[in-house]
Amino acid sequence: MTRLLVLALLASTSPALAQYPTAAGLKALCDSADETKQTVCGSYISGVIDTLVITSVMQCEPNDYDPAAMREAALARMGQPDQADRIAVAVIYEAVQPVFPCEALPPQ
Repeated sequence: MTRLLVLALLASTSPALAQYPTAAGLKALCDSADETKQTVCGSYISGVIDTLVITSVMQCEPNDYDPAAMREAALARMGQPDQADRIAVAVIYEAVQPVFPCEALPPQ
């Protein structure tokens, strides 16, 4: 239930879910030799994590997590073949939970 709430919340700013990058598409940006594409990828991952904290889906102190560790966890999961066609937001959310040192809010 919480996962569905998070995905709905993160997707609510767009009229079509298809506008979100897939895990493979975002990973390709991260793996690119182009610094701009790498920056876009890193910013996207950071934005997803920040949204989870700001919207209180995950309750953490701002210094409770290591952004580099979060990025590495997200990239590792996005690189898995079974994740390639999934929406990157969902993959990032699932990837950071095991290494995010805070608790998800209980469903209300």
